[in-house]
Amino acid sequence: MTAPDGNGPLGTIAAEVYQYSASSGWQEIAYDFVSSEGDFSVAALETGTYRVCFDDLGSNYLFECYDDASNVGNATDISVTYGQQTSGIDAQLSSGGSISGRVTAPDGNGPSGTIAAEVYQYSASSGWQEIAYDFVSSEGDFSVAALETGTYRVCFDDLGSNYLFECYDDASNVGSATDVSVTYGQETSGVDEQLGPDGFDTDECSTAAVTLTNLALDAGSHRYRSTQSINAGDNVQVGTEAALILNAPNIRLEPGFRVVRGGQLVVDAITVTCPTEANMPDDSKLKNASLGSVANGPTLLSASVLLTDMDALPAWIQERLNALGIDLEPVASTLLDTEGHWLILESTQALVTSDANQSSDIYRLDLLSNQLSLISACANGQAGNGPSRAPAVDATGELIVFESTADNLVSGDSNGVSDIFLHDIAFRHTQRLTEAEYASAHPGIDASGGDVVFDQQAPSGLRSVQTRNLLDARDYRTLSLAETPTGAALDNHHPVISADGRFVAYLEETVSEEAQSCQVHVFDRSIEVYHRQACPEALATAGDSVRPRFSPEADTLLWSLPGQAEPIVLDNPLAAGHLR
Repeated sequence: MTAPDGNGPLGTIAAEVYQYSASSGWQEIAYDFVSSEGDFSVAALETGTYRVCFDDLGSNYLFECYDDASNVGNATDISVTYGQQTSGIDAQLSSGGSISGRVTAPDGNGPSGTIAAEVYQYSASSGWQEIAYDFVSSEGDFSVAALETGTYRVCFDDLGSNYLFECYDDASNVGSATDVSVTYGQETSGVDEQLGPDGFDTDECSTAAVTLTNLALDAGSHRYRSTQSINAGDNVQVGTEAALILNAPNIRLEPGFRVVRGGQLVVDAITVTCPTEANMPDDSKLKNASLGSVANGPTLLSASVLLTDMDALPAWIQERLNALGIDLEPVASTLLDTEGHWLILESTQALVTSDANQSSDIYRLDLLSNQLSLISACANGQAGNGPSRAPAVDATGELIVFESTADNLVSGDSNGVSDIFLHDIAFRHTQRLTEAEYASAHPGIDASGGDVVFDQQAPSGLRSVQTRNLLDARDYRTLSLAETPTGAALDNHHPVISADGRFVAYLEETVSEEAQSCQVHVFDRSIEVYHRQACPEALATAGDSVRPRFSPEADTLLWSLPGQAEPIVLDNPLAAGHLR
């Protein structure tokens, strides 16, 4: 493999080998890092057909597949024979197009601190989304490469607090920024910007928990900071010419929060120190949060509480649900925010007039405002035409994943089996995450909303456990094994991911004529170590109704069964304090 100049490539390049399956399409199964001379070799492959792609883990070159294809679907097949080497899989990487420029401080010199030059691209479904960045040098220079031909916009984000968030050319947000055209193989230079001082139109800092309500930002840059937490919602709108910056250890965007297309939202969950007492807010739009205590940063990764026995719900929530006409009998499970701000329900009761499918659906109840939202809904607001089950949620309660056999939640769903869906509360958008020929089920999501796990059925009826990164669609991996060392088939299902994303656990059942067994398989993704332990009898015979979760510290696994107040509790032997 060579760089555009014919020499060995710079940086870290992964040569990724893909194999096709009818249930999952092209899946990465192996890789090797390319040497500085450009060589790679991937061994231990069975006889079969594969495809190879080259992924720059930095940002020097475009993603490319053999032979001169932009994606694995259009790549050239490579035949491998057991015991033989298939050589000559060569590629010359391309830098694509690039954007470069110089950023200066108000005094005309290079900026101080850490400035990110962020490149945005537009899509009809998501608006302007950041796709690449480069850190500005101390002299003010930046260059973002590996861009396809197209139209982009560039913004400059001070990760400290010296300068205003600003976009090219002298715009306060990406929606009003100037388009930058890029041509494949060429550099678009002169994208220069002089940053303004930290002179926000609004700049408030509080040592108390802060809630933003009834706030309409039409223009300008507005920053709110808290040493504890910020809740933004209840008629808060960021207009097309406005930028809202939120800094706190714990930040929540509640239902009612809205960013109009063109508006700019910057959310940084960081430790905040207010400069002086005089800088604390005195604004009628700010008030202390009325529910829950807020700790420092790590509580952003706290897990919601899964309950399959409705009698275990706190009495005040049961009273609230009763007052809203919500019957607990049809509720299969709930996910309760540890701070008491929201509740996710899976219920067969039609709780809104748009739910007429007489099937199980997913709802979200805002416990601060009593706003009830149907999550498993089509674009027109009507409930889907099939049951939706097994919800999981991130720490903010904003990203909800669930399984559904409905084929009208999004357009183009024609596989006739259950899929995994992601609903984004803030953007009121539902996305289909799986498009396999066979059923996908039992999703989980980490607290940061970065990784999703689920089980995927194969033509044989057996299942595998897979992960998908929501920020990089190419990061899509199978974690489980297909068979034991003796060749017995394995059925892997009901996965769960820890709040910090480090651990994944699932049930691993051996399927053979000689014997059947059930084991709990725990995998530490950070060091790639696994542990198996035998399933307790109640878990081995639970069937499809079991619901797993990790404790907030991930030191225990809890397996909940319908109608049982107490879950089955197992130690996580790979967590700190349990290693032996």
